Amino acid sequence: MKILIVAGCQAGVAHSKMVTASLQEEIESRGHEVACEEYGGWAVPKKADPKFVETADLVILATAIRIMGMERFKHLPIYKEEVHKALMDPKGTVDRALEMLKNADKK
Repeated sequence: MKILIVAGCQAGVAHSKMVTASLQEEIESRGHEVACEEYGGWAVPKKADPKFVETADLVILATAIRIMGMERFKHLPIYKEEVHKALMDPKGTVDRALEMLKNADKK
């Protein structure tokens, strides 16, 4: 499975980077492919390869800010989590995202 992490915080120097790292570690430990996007503050957004976005199975959106360009993900299921909650519980965040995807597939 291919999972895209989209993280963002006000400053873009701490929370977005920490949540991306913790979610990436959790996702990779489960054997899934992962790509990351980081947003916030004055930093230039770090965006994922468009080919990965096109073929991804799921987006985990962990933000405290509005992300511009969300239409790039309109073809994907999106699990939303507050950035601080995802940071404190990356395992639970990934569990809930995968459960959401599983339940969406049943419909």
